[in-house]
Amino acid sequence: DGVEAACARNSLGAEIQYEGAHFTSAVYAIDPARDARVFSIYETTIDGEYLEAGDTGQVYLGVQVAGAGRTELELYSSSLKTVRAGSKVTLLFVNGVEKEYTVKGIFFTEFVQGDIRAYITESDYHSVVQAQPWDTAMSIHVKLEEGADRSAIIDQVMAARPGLKYQTWEDALGVLKSMTSSFDQIITILRGTA
Repeated sequence: DGVEAACARNSLGAEIQYEGAHFTSAVYAIDPARDARVFSIYETTIDGEYLEAGDTGQVYLGVQVAGAGRTELELYSSSLKTVRAGSKVTLLFVNGVEKEYTVKGIFFTEFVQGDIRAYITESDYHSVVQAQPWDTAMSIHVKLEEGADRSAIIDQVMAARPGLKYQTWEDALGVLKSMTSSFDQIITILRGTA
């Protein structure tokens, strides 16, 4: 049918706190094995390990969030600075739930917008957001087989679930390039005032 893999993601904003420092981030809830079939973030682990199904109280952080002692990072001054795998951080979610996590791993995609994210498992997410049914997701991500007819697959999905919004990787890349440009401008301004 042209689909190589698919995964669902939920997300919730949170302030991540560590030794007086804090960083606001989107926290994505994933099924680690399914997510790894669509995305290759796990391949960019620089400290510790990627998440496993059933992990609770474990968080996988982007390097721009953790800092990891890498003072050369674009957002180091805003990061948690010295967080490494094994560090204990507190997540204060936008729904008011506060929970301590052990950093299982840190990843570095070398793309700022990717490296300002955090990941927890779906089971952990549902302990934080108990009202959301397990069979719902905020987004579904689909990886197509090489040569697959993208338009036909989009049409099939839209026919099965009218009213869905979709974004191709090119659409997402355009948004991320725009965000990168904005970050570059902010960094330039901050360097000019420092």
